[in-house]
Amino acid sequence: MGIAELSEAIEEVAGIIARHDEPLRAHTPLRVGGPADLWVEVRTLDALQAFTAEARAAGTRWRINWPFADWLVRDGGLSGVVLRLGGEFEQIHIDDAAITLGSAALWSALPNSLKGGLWDAMRAWPGSVGDVLHSDTSAQLSELVTGIRVMRGGRVIELEWPSGAPVPRVGESSVLVSVVMRRAAASRRWLAAPPKPGTLFHDVDDAVVGAELKRAGVLGTRLRSWRLSTVEPGTIVHLGTGSFSDLAMLIKGVKVRVEKTRGLSLEPRIPILGSNQKPQPRHSPIESRLRD
Repeated sequence: MGIAELSEAIEEVAGIIARHDEPLRAHTPLRVGGPADLWVEVRTLDALQAFTAEARAAGTRWRINWPFADWLVRDGGLSGVVLRLGGEFEQIHIDDAAITLGSAALWSALPNSLKGGLWDAMRAWPGSVGDVLHSDTSAQLSELVTGIRVMRGGRVIELEWPSGAPVPRVGESSVLVSVVMRRAAASRRWLAAPPKPGTLFHDVDDAVVGAELKRAGVLGTRLRSWRLSTVEPGTIVHLGTGSFSDLAMLIKGVKVRVEKTRGLSLEPRIPILGSNQKPQPRHSPIESRLRD
């Protein structure tokens, strides 16, 4: 069993949209990347339960693409299933003591009723809750998030997150459903913003990457439709129709230049996924319709 069987099994499930050969450039901030074998959007908890059950039965694994998550997908595309959560998973609920955020909720969607410096800062964060919880910046949320909910083995499990402890392990076969945050004092500003979309390289010890790129004389460097920003040093700008292979050449050239002039070894921060090999034609796409 595999992708074809999974696609057929979920075709009639309410709350699921599935598309074959979906261009991933349509779903990433830098707008680059070939197609995924199967793109599945799940909009309800029941639909997620059905999807994970059918995926297990088909022996098919998946990779979650959180809204606005930085991915660099090679021109040949990505084999396997890419899962996107939406609908119910984008919702935010507030009561007197806590805030429950769906895993696909955007930080920018935090309601204006949450007043104060902490919430103003978090509303300016890029991307979604799930993306941050699965990143290196998740540790700083340990004083704010009290617990998470995951879909595991076909049921929703609640995991506590004690203050100061590492983020609870979600597991490759589990899916983050939501997180619960306490309503902290609004004046606190101890959280650092995640990197801006398109930030190319990891931080370097005892050096600011943007400043080192400037000293190396590479800001503004352009290769076809890619350019290193002069406004946001350290980020890359896609000017329209660039390929991943063009970007890879630019990254390599920048790394070599910085290492020669500054003695620093830079490593890409954005995950590089997929294959350079052009995909073979597949069967006609099968698309299931979202049902109320």
